[in-house]
Amino acid sequence: MDEPDRDELALSILEGVLDRIIAWDTRTQSSTGAVKKRPSGARAMAVPVPPPQSARALSYNPCLVPNCSGAPYVPPTTTRLLAERFDHAVSAMDPAEIDHEYVHRLPQIVSHVDITLGDETHAAAFQVRVAKQQTSCRCGHHAFHNALNAARAITAPTDAEALQALADTQSEPAFWSCFNRSLASLHAEADRRGTHCWPWDFDFIDGEVERSHMTHLLRTDFDVGLLGGDSTFLVFQYAMGRPMLETESLLACQKAADSFVASPGPCHRCIIVGALSHWITIVVNKVPTASGATDLEVLLFDSNNTPVLGASDVQLAEIAAAKAEERGWSPSSTKESYYRNSLHDMRSVVTLLARLFAGAIDLRAEAANVSVERMLAGFEVTVDAVPRDTADATVVSEQPDSEGSDVEAWYQWLREQQPPAVLRSGVLATVQRWGTFLLDHNREALRAWATRAISFSDHQRERLYGDATTQALAEDQAAVRRQEITGLAQVAEATLAAL
Repeated sequence: MDEPDRDELALSILEGVLDRIIAWDTRTQSSTGAVKKRPSGARAMAVPVPPPQSARALSYNPCLVPNCSGAPYVPPTTTRLLAERFDHAVSAMDPAEIDHEYVHRLPQIVSHVDITLGDETHAAAFQVRVAKQQTSCRCGHHAFHNALNAARAITAPTDAEALQALADTQSEPAFWSCFNRSLASLHAEADRRGTHCWPWDFDFIDGEVERSHMTHLLRTDFDVGLLGGDSTFLVFQYAMGRPMLETESLLACQKAADSFVASPGPCHRCIIVGALSHWITIVVNKVPTASGATDLEVLLFDSNNTPVLGASDVQLAEIAAAKAEERGWSPSSTKESYYRNSLHDMRSVVTLLARLFAGAIDLRAEAANVSVERMLAGFEVTVDAVPRDTADATVVSEQPDSEGSDVEAWYQWLREQQPPAVLRSGVLATVQRWGTFLLDHNREALRAWATRAISFSDHQRERLYGDATTQALAEDQAAVRRQEITGLAQVAEATLAAL
């Protein structure tokens, strides 16, 4: 492309961006139904700075983050369901405000599904189209922006203000306004800490949001305080098909869910979810009906607008394959499977949170059962399904254990998947803490595994101290295996005691 053509293209892009900004500013500053904006910069500067915190406190990222901005929270006088209002919100926008790739005829509901809650009850879940992220790094800022606007829309005093807030989820200029405020706050916090350590040594303009960054925004943002702070917003970590929460955070989340279930409504939670490597927003909104019952809606905001609700595993695999082809990922790369897992996580976490805030499940039961099931599944695949005629089999591996499994497979499992230290801090710690929540079949399966592990350890301890076996293994390898089976036996015995 010639230089004059490049200049002309750059100018047209700039003009288009400016047109969208002007259209957004005109809409939000209009006299009819204007949404109350955050304080001016001068007023924001007057907000007390949160007191210094210890390094330990700053390194801990709780599920519920108290807001310290000093914003005066006023409980809402009205609430509303949102799913059917997005079309109205977009139709109220000036076309000049909408991204050039956005098409009006695209449905505002990207995907939807009815989630079974138990006892033949269901909750409707909707994935809502939002302003699309333009780089792979800014999903955290999009999730924060969408959570704020969802909370505004639910509690806005008038329908006109609610539509303005919903329109902001679709608006790039509205996103950039929020992004720039957050950017300034993160830079100020990095300067205040005076550190050059990860993750506060970031070039924040790239937009990547780590967990501690999200904690800071929820702790200090004035609008978060206005909208209820930790009584409205919640952070949830989820990866590889299960919650990834510290004990304190898991209990805090369960307490918030119990309170939500006990409330007759109206009540809502705007949950910012770290799903594997992608931030999304999930809103759970309960509103009483005229009949005295309550309506529960679940909303998913994903800045990639990838339809996942109601999608089958095959459909998610097709989406991942299309992404791999579009990006040119090598077939030997793990990027496609990683992306496919992230789609599964998005779909699964919506169901999990819907059922949690409907009172259908308990996070402690979820943590205990998933931990046991995943450990046992990995054990079965590795130990009970590995062929016994491997080329590198040693004298030890040629001997099956007392139940016929390949001995070398046991050591492979202990070495590569579940070393004793991992078993101790994972399954054992979970069972000791929440073993009462185990399902009967998981309890019996875990008991059978522990009994088998003790038997294997006893047999191997005898063999490892026998002359033939010791000669077949290098002394350092034999020493490592003695440590592994000793640790395995200790974990198994403690597991049986916990059961």
